[in-house]
Amino acid sequence: MAAGAFRAMHPLDPSDHQLRPLSEYCKRIPSRVPGKRLNRATLWRWALHGRLRTVQIGGGRFTCDAWVWQFIHNTPGAARPISPALRAELDEITNRLRSRRRSLPPIPAEERARIEAELAPPGRRRRMLAESEQRRLQT
Repeated sequence: MAAGAFRAMHPLDPSDHQLRPLSEYCKRIPSRVPGKRLNRATLWRWALHGRLRTVQIGGGRFTCDAWVWQFIHNTPGAARPISPALRAELDEITNRLRSRRRSLPPIPAEERARIEAELAPPGRRRRMLAESEQRRLQT
């Protein structure tokens, strides 16, 4: 194996409860970017935010295949098949919501300029308000 090449990822075993350091899972969990490792900080963030179950032993944080498997399969973005009945219901709700949309009347140019001026940074706000006031006085 060439230096720096990634080791083959070992598949996760959902029945394995042997604790391993988080750093080991950087090599075992695929990243969104093909050919890249999952960053260690990502695993720590998942652990510290309570999304990935871990234990702290001494100065290290550990998890097991079963907990990682559970995390991956319980993540809200994980792909799950949707039954045809549920898909039809979701499509019906979406169509009902789309048909209820109303087109809003356009905002007059003067009102739009005033709103943009109020939302602008302070220096730009004064300039925009002054320009708006000049336009108003000219008409």
